[in-house]
Order: sequence, then structure tokens, then C-alpha cells
Amino acid sequence: MSVELCVLASGSGGNCSVVRSPGGVVLIDAGLGPRQVAQRLAEQVETELRAFCRRLCGRAGPRAVRIVTYAVLEAPFAAVRRHVAADERPPPYADLLIRVTYEAVIGQLGVSGLAEERSGS
Repeated sequence: MSVELCVLASGSGGNCSVVRSPGGVVLIDAGLGPRQVAQRLAEQVETELRAFCRRLCGRAGPRAVRIVTYAVLEAPFAAVRRHVAADERPPPYADLLIRVTYEAVIGQLGVSGLAEERSGS
């Protein structure tokens, strides 16, 4: 089993870490306020999006990161948010909609195919 630890803050002002495993994610907070935690998490997401963008298309400029953000976060979230809010499973066609949208949007960067196909995973 793989476990990942991401330290968001460590010091006299407070400590905060995220522990992620196949079983779920736990936020361990000792002293940071909710705004600080949200800001640190947003910074971590931005860092990961830039890294993914570089792996996917070899660049991480503002336009490329914006396109990747839409393809991997915003469009999939829009496709399932209503179902998640209603505490129900998204319909089976949601996966197809997300995949088609991803491929079309990522195609705007001149990259074809899914990222896992490109990396050989």
C-alpha cells in the first residue's frame, strides 16, 4: 500500500499535513486557520497541474495550464457535481462525456490521446 505525505506548513505559526493512501485522504491540522489551509492546498494543486502540464505537452505556460486545468478539473467536476451533491452515483455516460471533453480540450494544445496512453501506463 502506497502512502503519500504532503506537508503544507510546519513551524511556529502552525502545522498542517495531508496524508493520502488508497483508502482516502486525511488532513492533519494543528494551528492553521481554514483560509491558510485552503491557500496551501490551492498552491499544491497549482504545482501539480503545472507538473502534469509539463509531462503532457512539454510546456507549462499560462494558456497551457489553463487548458489542462479545465480538462482535468473543471469539466469533470461540472459533469458530476449535481450527482455528488445529491449523494448519488453519476450516470455511466458521465465517464464518456469526461473523456471526450478531455481529448477535445487537450487537443487544443496539439497533444493527442490520453496522458496515460502517452506515458505507456
